[in-house]
Amino acid sequence: MQQSLIDLFSLEGHTAVVTGGTRGLGFAMAAALGAAGASLILCGRTVEGTEHAARELTSLGCQAVGMACNVRDAGQVSALFAHVERKHGGVDVLINNAGISPLFTSIEQIENAAWDEILEVDLRGAFYCSRAATPHMKQRGRGSIINISSVLGQVGDGRLAAYAAAKGALDQFTRSLALELAPHGARVNAIAPGYFATDLTKGLAEHPKLGPALIARIPLGRIANPDELAGAVVFLASNASSYITGSVLTVDGGFTAQ
Repeated sequence: MQQSLIDLFSLEGHTAVVTGGTRGLGFAMAAALGAAGASLILCGRTVEGTEHAARELTSLGCQAVGMACNVRDAGQVSALFAHVERKHGGVDVLINNAGISPLFTSIEQIENAAWDEILEVDLRGAFYCSRAATPHMKQRGRGSIINISSVLGQVGDGRLAAYAAAKGALDQFTRSLALELAPHGARVNAIAPGYFATDLTKGLAEHPKLGPALIARIPLGRIANPDELAGAVVFLASNASSYITGSVLTVDGGFTAQ
């Protein structure tokens, strides 16, 4: 019997791991998954931050727990997913959202350590987490991995070479892993957000010159609210997107359509 439209988007009985889930876009996406019925594992760098975010989501009616995990550390990532398997039977949805803000500097001035840090968090972290989640998904014959990329994985921007390189590579990682996991019933997609109102973009949005210039480049004429990612993330996590894998869903107000 065909599922109802509401059931297609339901995540009841699913366990979702959200890295970088304590604030900003990660928190907004976690809230959306929780509202759709998923049990949430929120990951961040500190115990205090993850527990605070979990309490906040619990107060909204979600099932959420916090776990500290540095995605740059393969050992911590392995321990996280081993815990999820013991306590929850494995992971159904993985949101690879952990990332650090772009570094605005010229190629001549960027330090080796700064370049490495951006690629380690934004790209290698997604690799570590996806590798750890894969056995769970293969065993179950289902699962959805969603990598949070950026419009800067598709278009260039001066003085953002490290960030753009990481996100462009993440898009290709998404496509390749999708092909690898498709025979096992698991799907891999990415979301490429444009400019959203978060702590990381606040300075840019409020700048008297850069803010208006940025908005002028966005066809919809505004910066997005974090909850405007809710539909995209629930769609890709749920059976509503059961025949979609290897795709990059751009959510940018038309920014990359120009």
